[in-house]
Amino acid sequence: MILEILMHLAALDIGWFINFVLTNPFWVMAFASAAYFLSDKRPIFGGTLLALYVHSTVDAATVLGWVFTAGGLFFVAIMVFFGLVLFDTFLGNTKYSVKRTLATTIVFYASMVVINVFLV
Repeated sequence: MILEILMHLAALDIGWFINFVLTNPFWVMAFASAAYFLSDKRPIFGGTLLALYVHSTVDAATVLGWVFTAGGLFFVAIMVFFGLVLFDTFLGNTKYSVKRTLATTIVFYASMVVINVFLV
């Protein structure tokens, strides 16, 4: 999917992007609302980066032969949420609080490794 998005971006295919956004209103709002809280209240920029991040991760996992368990991305999303909550609880008001994105990324990929090495 990420290659398809990049291909349409390189071709400046605005009609495809409009169709893509209008046919996926739930995901547009989900990514925008998540980015609003995670990327300093910039929902369009953060939502776009989050969507590209999710699509590239799914494509990379497919290429590597990894699975997201039977529940889909639900288990991994819960692991990232708990990682973020723990990070904010223990390091919320320190100099490390600016590393929130790095911490959630590490928790995400660590949970993917645990799922694919130990659970599958």
